[in-house]
Amino acid sequence: WIDLNAPWKGKWAPPAFETDRYVVGCTNQVERRKELAAAYANITDDPEAEYDRHLARVNERLGRGTCPACPRSCGTHDPTNVVKLVGWPMNANAASELQLGRIDQVAPVTTKTIILGEGQSMTFRLIPAGKFVMGRADGRPDEKPAAVVEIAKPFWLSETEVRNDQYAVFDPEHDSGWQDMFGKDHAAPGYPGCHRRMPAVRVSWNEASAFCAWLSKKTGEKASLPTEAQWEWAARAGTGTLFPWGGLDDDFSPYANFADADVRNMSLGWEGKAGAIRIRRPYKISQNYPLHEERWKDDWFNLNYVGRADCNLWGLYDMHGNAAEWTRSDYAPYPYVDGDGRNAGDAERKKAVRGGSFASRPRDGTSAGRLGYWPWQKVFDVGFRVVLKAEDGARH
Repeated sequence: WIDLNAPWKGKWAPPAFETDRYVVGCTNQVERRKELAAAYANITDDPEAEYDRHLARVNERLGRGTCPACPRSCGTHDPTNVVKLVGWPMNANAASELQLGRIDQVAPVTTKTIILGEGQSMTFRLIPAGKFVMGRADGRPDEKPAAVVEIAKPFWLSETEVRNDQYAVFDPEHDSGWQDMFGKDHAAPGYPGCHRRMPAVRVSWNEASAFCAWLSKKTGEKASLPTEAQWEWAARAGTGTLFPWGGLDDDFSPYANFADADVRNMSLGWEGKAGAIRIRRPYKISQNYPLHEERWKDDWFNLNYVGRADCNLWGLYDMHGNAAEWTRSDYAPYPYVDGDGRNAGDAERKKAVRGGSFASRPRDGTSAGRLGYWPWQKVFDVGFRVVLKAEDGARH
């Protein structure tokens, strides 16, 4: 187990036993390993302290303590971080009217298309200005404390993630590659991720930023990656729940491509001899790997074409699931402050990634959920979408 780097019941401490000559296991092996590591490797870290911290969290969640928000200690609620904002969350009518912003019965313009060349274009949706509560009071450590954040100006956000065919106008050599195929006897490197209508993935933050710079120069628009605040405001579309459609116990299948029940069917094999028809061999329902949500089945079990799920109230597709998305922001601690330097574009700092992907369970792709990757990383399930600056004097 030590050779495999796999802890045995948290700590490697075999029970003592006695032979006819000596007693084995009578020393404190954890302390002895720390002593030897310090003496011979000059290492004073305790690699097993992580287990102690984990055990403490588990004990707290099992009820050893009190939490005003729960009948038992859940280990997540922070009663000092409940943030309220008048008018937030919004109902559907209020959110729609905020985007429409009608003036003197003039029909609003909420969609914009720009030409990339080579027969390609991108469509954007107008996202209004406004205030909202960003983060989660009862969320993971990097999602709190929650805070009121203002989106001071409206902006245009691409209605889908940037597709492979759109990205190819900028970089025709890019290949989003293949996605992992479980099982053996593969007839292909994996499941395709390079279809023209799939989101461009394995694009680093540096490359996504370069795409935005290229787009700005080509079109005269001011293009960039969205900040975390812009992304979350747009993804929520006026809602204060974990997702625009509800919570973790609500069916996500019409709205997002997450790791669903169909993930159990990702393993492939052969029916009969080599060269025969390839078949899917489902994992047992009792098996929780690959990690997935067993209750619902969405449109596809792997990376999908963009726009297959329903859009949110502001006309944006795949904000949750399919491909996770780079933001402009550093993966910095909360509370979120727009002007503290996190949006300066420092290429030496980790960047925040939002929305989860086809490989994420819903709990990992909520409106407030965050991941952090280095700007140079090309991640198998991470793509991006683009923000355009709205015209000066916009009605919002």
